[in-house]
Amino acid sequence: MMNKKQPQHTPKKRLSPLFTISFIMLAIAAVFIYKLFNPNFLSNTHSAEADAHNGSVSLRKVGTTNWLDQYLKQSGFKGTALIVKDGKVLLNNGYGYANRNNKINNTVNSKYLIGSITKIFTSTAFMQLEEKGVVHLNDPVSKYIPSFPHGHEITLYNLLTHTSGIPVRVETKAKLTPEQLIREIEKNSKTLAFQPGTNWLYNDANYCVLGYIIEKETKEPLSKYIQKHIFKPAGMTGAGFGASFYKNVYHSIGYKPSNNGNIYAASHPSFSQLLGCGDIYMTTEDMYKFDRALMEGKLMSAKNRQIVFKPFLHYYGMGWYQTSKGVYSHGVLAGFDTLNSMAPKKKEYVILMSNFYSRSIDTRKMKDDIYTYLDQVPNVSKQASVKTLAMSDQFTPTQVDSRLEQYLKTSGFSGTALIMKNGKSLINQGFGLQNRNEYIPNSVNTQYFIGSITKSFVSTAFMQLEEKGLVKVNDPVSKYIPSFPFGKKITIDDLLTHSSGIPLRDETSVNMTPNQLVKAIEKNTKHLMFKPGTGWFYNDVNYALVGYIVEKVSGQPLHQYIQEHIFNPANMTGAGFGDSFYQSPDHSVGYKQNSKGIWKKPGLPSFTQFYGCGDIYVTAEDMMKFDEAMKDGKLVSSKSRAMIFTPKFNSYGMGWYVTDQFVFSHGVVPGWNGINSYSPKNDEYVILLSNYQNAMNIKQIKDDIYTLLSEEKQTPANEVKGS
Repeated sequence: MMNKKQPQHTPKKRLSPLFTISFIMLAIAAVFIYKLFNPNFLSNTHSAEADAHNGSVSLRKVGTTNWLDQYLKQSGFKGTALIVKDGKVLLNNGYGYANRNNKINNTVNSKYLIGSITKIFTSTAFMQLEEKGVVHLNDPVSKYIPSFPHGHEITLYNLLTHTSGIPVRVETKAKLTPEQLIREIEKNSKTLAFQPGTNWLYNDANYCVLGYIIEKETKEPLSKYIQKHIFKPAGMTGAGFGASFYKNVYHSIGYKPSNNGNIYAASHPSFSQLLGCGDIYMTTEDMYKFDRALMEGKLMSAKNRQIVFKPFLHYYGMGWYQTSKGVYSHGVLAGFDTLNSMAPKKKEYVILMSNFYSRSIDTRKMKDDIYTYLDQVPNVSKQASVKTLAMSDQFTPTQVDSRLEQYLKTSGFSGTALIMKNGKSLINQGFGLQNRNEYIPNSVNTQYFIGSITKSFVSTAFMQLEEKGLVKVNDPVSKYIPSFPFGKKITIDDLLTHSSGIPLRDETSVNMTPNQLVKAIEKNTKHLMFKPGTGWFYNDVNYALVGYIVEKVSGQPLHQYIQEHIFNPANMTGAGFGDSFYQSPDHSVGYKQNSKGIWKKPGLPSFTQFYGCGDIYVTAEDMMKFDEAMKDGKLVSSKSRAMIFTPKFNSYGMGWYVTDQFVFSHGVVPGWNGINSYSPKNDEYVILLSNYQNAMNIKQIKDDIYTLLSEEKQTPANEVKGS
């Protein structure tokens, strides 16, 4: 407000104290009545619509934003959040530190590297040129870069939608010119991951190539083109490119947590290698201005905007993912985790820019939670509606199942997770894709090979026979396989606990009968690695021999025995063995990520060589049924169960690892990775079956989940953390 010069008045007569008090009380009453009957005075409602048309956005809060503010705080969000509905700004706040060392807070002026959100600016620039007839979506890359490998097969549309098949290239800190960058991408693209247009692989290189083509056709640097044709028309005065970020007084520092819990400032590749795919920075208000300019037709036609948003594969259009709520773009770079989303039909915008990247904080899940809240409160722009809502009454994203789901999504887990506590299912759902080629999602019905978890079934089968007096754990192997080398020194207990000293043998793709497999193991056992019972060495052949002994003693094939005496009593209707897996419509496809980031289906040894040690497949619910049947005494007695769970060496019992907190079994076969764990003290089950062999630490995920469960015990059911 401007200060106005007040006129001078000299009172002729002093007012009486009674008159003064009466006047003040009348004034207070007048203000109260004005507030009571003027809701705009209460809500401080201000339209962002009108300001956006003038190239500026006056971002004042609409009423009380308790829920949104509390939710962001308890979620651990650190950055700036801007949430708009129907042209009304519901929230525009900073959280946490922009600079931890100097204790500088994040604010509405803080600037963030937006990572892959840069791609929506590159696709916008491309579509502007397409509207002018300079480029065409179906043009081959070879038209603009004749030397590019497979350039005649790859279209610009393939680049925009990540369906080119160009292999992933790891960015480095080396500073490159755009021409040098293209040469590096060409060098890495001699072989395509798949035929262009038939599959989807998210890859920065696609947008680097697009950025280079835009530069060639416009004859100016990509950054200059975007500045002139996107930033300026949209009024994005705080946006910029690359290293100039660090020269700005409002720049934030990107942080990440280390494995030991320390927080450090993350580093990034050279901005020169992020051309067109990750080198832009801005404020949340700049992002909102871009979104508004895009929706109002200031940057491209409505027809082209629909083309940009329309998904081709993997719910992905041209820089944007599409969901039932609307569209969004997401970027992660060097400690920054940013998300720009809008629900055009409802005129809702959720923009989250964070300078703290952690697997436990999922901006995509936060975005979904916020939209869910906005759906529940249609009149959220009115203060009375917001003010009277209690988090615990309407929506409590801090519930343990919500936290678990959020964590599993951010951890990169692909598979089915089943988590139970005190007989209650907290999570039972699929994550990621069961089949990446056909885009079939994992579900509760998906089946997985469980690898070495098979050993927990074989040890159970053996202990059933031991209870019947048909075998004894201290029997020598020679009693059942007289020809076995050192068989008199090795006991069955040594086999069950991996303390036999038998050397490792590689499994091959050759099909073998159980007799042939045992002969191959005998041939490989010319010497022992140590005296039986004195050391520990994990080895599949130990359980192949136990399986063979179970088969000999029971008089049934091992598979038939386990089916009749374990699967059937436990009602494991989705469990099976070996190659029959591929006959089921619910079988998953196993993947392994190579050094270039490409997912491949790895080759498997013959399942006949996984006999007794790795040839079982199940669903997560089947695994739970097995665990409960074990706990309830349906399969073995409590005495036998105690023997199975008693560690001998290296915290290992009979097919199970044993810790103070829980017991677990872990299995890996090429393409699959699974863990089955149970905490008897807390009656907690954590079952994770994945069709990704690598790219995640499934044991760490299991440990983190138990930590989340233990934290939940310390929080009363009706209490919301951070509120």
